[in-house]
Amino acid sequence: VTISADNPYIKCVDNVILSADETVLYARFTFATGTEYNAPATLTEIANYAFAENATLTTVTLPESVKTIGTNVFNKCVALSSVNIPASLTEIPTGMFSGCKKLESVVLPEGITAIQDNAFYSCYGLTSINIPARVTTIGENAFYASSLKSIVIPDAVGTIGASAFYSCEDLTDVTIGSSVTEIGENAFYTYSFEPNMIVYCKPLTPPALGSQPFDEGITIFVEKEAYETYTANESYQPYSIKIRADLSAIDVTLDEAGTLCNKVNEEQLNGVTTLTVNGTINGTDFEYINRMPLVKEINLAKATIVPGGTEIITTDNELPRFAVKNLTKLESITLPENLTSLGDSCLVAPGEYTGDLLLQNVTIPPTVTSIGAGAFANRAGLKEANMPEGLKYLGKEAYYGCEGLTSINIPAAIDTIRESSFMGCTGLTEINFNEIIKVIEGYAFDRCKSLETVVLPNSIDSIGNSVFADCPKLKNVTLS
Repeated sequence: VTISADNPYIKCVDNVILSADETVLYARFTFATGTEYNAPATLTEIANYAFAENATLTTVTLPESVKTIGTNVFNKCVALSSVNIPASLTEIPTGMFSGCKKLESVVLPEGITAIQDNAFYSCYGLTSINIPARVTTIGENAFYASSLKSIVIPDAVGTIGASAFYSCEDLTDVTIGSSVTEIGENAFYTYSFEPNMIVYCKPLTPPALGSQPFDEGITIFVEKEAYETYTANESYQPYSIKIRADLSAIDVTLDEAGTLCNKVNEEQLNGVTTLTVNGTINGTDFEYINRMPLVKEINLAKATIVPGGTEIITTDNELPRFAVKNLTKLESITLPENLTSLGDSCLVAPGEYTGDLLLQNVTIPPTVTSIGAGAFANRAGLKEANMPEGLKYLGKEAYYGCEGLTSINIPAAIDTIRESSFMGCTGLTEINFNEIIKVIEGYAFDRCKSLETVVLPNSIDSIGNSVFADCPKLKNVTLS
């Protein structure tokens, strides 16, 4: 595009239309192919749709001099991953980042007071954002279908617009600011069949609710003095209302198994985020731990597991089946130092088919010699398998669906890799076999989509059906 150098109003620089004095940016042509754009230091204003549908643009740098940004400025910039937002801005305009699928995180300036309609609509890659304390308005569809995991609505906000966080399927932690008076229709609705969102609602007077603002059955924590007001409000009947205790770390020692309930009272249950248990514990204690909805970290290093329980049954020194089945916030667990066995499905992800991303750290002691079937199934966030060197038994589907694993070392005493043990470990790129492996059962590494090379030891006697099925990158299999 060529514009006469004598034009007193506009100019074209690198396929970008600017005002003659370079204070206003009108548009960047969609046929522009560069991936980065550095705006001129003189810029003060950006027009509506200025960068809309620039498919190759990944990074934009704006000067602090920018004071005005129009609507839908980066609409459908599908490759955009990084933008600095000038501190002089007071709002995120309508549709500013709508359809920016690759945008993963944004830092909003402290001066922002409003997030307008559709501001981050369909930003599928957006996993985190800070909402500044001065924000008073969150518009309709503001974060529609994003991948946010947690959000804190500031105390200055009065209204949360309809569908503001609609279809945010990964959103599990929500704090509603103390001044919120209205939560719009479908504001936090996800259509989840197994909703695990936990909401802390700070207002003492229940905010007015539009139609289906949350998934039915979620837990809403409120202040003690507001509990009766919320439970008496008909709009809140579809939800589980509980009193919020102060979030805290609790460290207890049990002289007798089955007595954790005597150390942590009912009100504290709703506030525990970090739990350390020493002494003897049994299934009854694990049942009680599973009633702690906010717990993120568990330390059982100095605990000893003994027989007991009714729903969760424990035996000596074995982590029981479904030990943490209800803990949807769990990020880290340290197992007892004297543990000898991980039972079947002991740390399986909550929800029958859910790929859990939160649990990333599991500390397994060197005393463990057996890992049961499905022990870590669908723990997609797990980064390391941490199989002890003394491990002698690995059950089928032990690490099924652990998509975060990239490398595994098969311990020296394992001679059989059972059916589907590492099936669906889509991030796995490296397998280090020991020199005594004799049997690899069917589907053991099925759907390990990142695996490129495998070296098998000459001790192998038997390989089952479809061991490496659906491994599209696998090019080389060597028998050493």
